Formats: sequence, structure tokens, C-alpha cells
Amino acid sequence: MTALTQDRNTLRRDGNQIEPPVAAATKIFGGSIVCINTATGYAVPGSTSTTLKAAGVAEDRAD
Repeated sequence: MTALTQDRNTLRRDGNQIEPPVAAATKIFGGSIVCINTATGYAVPGSTSTTLKAAGVAEDRAD
């Protein structure tokens, strides 16, 4: 599966909303999965890595 190159409309449930700081030089598209890098504490796009924890779905684009 390839990374997103534009925003995506993703269905969600109501729940807790957080706004973690985004890692430098990182773009997170709206509707994409967001993870927290456990080493730095910054939000990054979802990917397969042992240093990431899933946080949810981005409501809007973050750059």
C-alpha cells in the first residue's frame, strides 16, 4: 500500500481528540492514520515501525 498524496475522507467515531505536535518536515494528510513516535513524542504519518504507537486519524492536514 502506498502513502497518501492527498486528503482522504475517513469515517470515525466520536471520542477523545488530541493535537500532538507534528515532527519537523513532516506532512500528515487529513483522513490518514496518525502515529506517535515513542522516541520523540511527535506525530507522524502511520507506517510499519516498532517505534510508533497508533494515535488515530487526522481530521485535517498538518504540515
